[in-house]
Amino acid sequence: MGTFVVGIDGSDESVDALRWALAVARTEHRVHAVTVWTYPVAVGGGLGYGAGMTPAIPYEDIEAAARASLDGVLASVDSDGAELTHETLMAASPSGGLVEAAKDADLLVVGARHHSTVDRVVVGSVAIQCAHHAPCPFVAVPASPPPIGDVIAVAVDGSESSPAALRWAAAQA
Repeated sequence: MGTFVVGIDGSDESVDALRWALAVARTEHRVHAVTVWTYPVAVGGGLGYGAGMTPAIPYEDIEAAARASLDGVLASVDSDGAELTHETLMAASPSGGLVEAAKDADLLVVGARHHSTVDRVVVGSVAIQCAHHAPCPFVAVPASPPPIGDVIAVAVDGSESSPAALRWAAAQA
């Protein structure tokens, strides 16, 4: 049994990605829902605004909110017979945490979000970072994905990873 890792951030897009992964996985793959959270920047301290750095939100509250968000998403979906596991973890970045979580996975799945051009250029995109660094095949599920069909499209561009993508798609078909 293989594993699909799905990034969950509580957004509608991540819920769509989880539903898509569960539908594709059926009983043949385990779906591992992962929420990655980061600790926010502290305020004060080195800027001359107080004696020390004070976190804007207590560490424990952020972790609890991440766990509650993931639990809420999991409660809102039907696993369709697929084995569904989950975890929350802290990482330097959401994409870094997901790439690490997918190191032994058969597929990494995230929801595709619509960002402004400035957001994509300045901040980057979790989907773009995962596409570049995923250690396994990667899928960015669009908002309101179409029903699962009988056709899998694979882009083959002559790169070293093209044959692996084609093999993966053939195995899924």
